[in-house]
Formats: sequence, C-alpha cells, structure tokens
Amino acid sequence: MNHEEDKRFSFIAGRDNCIGCGLHHVEAIKAKVQKGEVVLIDVREKNEWDEGHVSGAKLLSLSKISKGATKEEIESVVGKDKVVYLHCKAGVRCMKAAEILEKQGFKVQAIDLPVGELINSLGKAK
Repeated sequence: MNHEEDKRFSFIAGRDNCIGCGLHHVEAIKAKVQKGEVVLIDVREKNEWDEGHVSGAKLLSLSKISKGATKEEIESVVGKDKVVYLHCKAGVRCMKAAEILEKQGFKVQAIDLPVGELINSLGKAK
C-alpha cells in the first residue's frame, strides 16, 4: 500500500518518484528523532529487527499490536503524547499498525521508505 492508496494517515515519503519527496525528508526524520520530538517505531518482527535496524528506533511488532496490545503496553514503548513514526520493510505493515494505533488515539505517521534505505540514511544500530 502506498500513500496514494490510503490518505487517512500522514506519510513521510522518501522515494524520488513521490510528490514532494526527497532526501530532505530523511534528514528531517533524523533531526526529529535525535531531538526527541518523535519516536521511531519499527513494526517488523523481532527476527527481522535482530538482522539489523535503524539507529534510534524502537521495536513494536505489528503482530504484538494486532494481537490486542493495550494502550498502556504501547505507551510503555512509545511514550505518552509523542508523535510516532512507523516503518517496516516495505510499507504495508506500518500502514496496518498506523490504523490500529490511530484508533487507540496515537498520533502516527507512516514512513514510505524501505528499512534498508532508512538504515543507510539514519545509521544502523550497533
């Protein structure tokens, strides 16, 4: 699913073929994460996370979210009243997670950029 297919959620797109996209969006994401203005959440599974993840990201898998994690459980990862930037391998899972989290009252934005590109741009966690 891409940002043209579902306009309910805000997208931060990084692909050159997206309207208004480009590397400056990735730099803006990096700055906001570093300043603590947003929380970057990886919704992939733990085994994918273990293979490599973005520096500064936190893990909250779609499977955990979709199996009925409570708002309190989610807040223990993302914090209260934070804007949550979601990402996954290709964009589909972060859209599903965004829908669930939005229904629970979270402010979410899905990043329309593959995890490999995010790692290249934001750095790989050590």
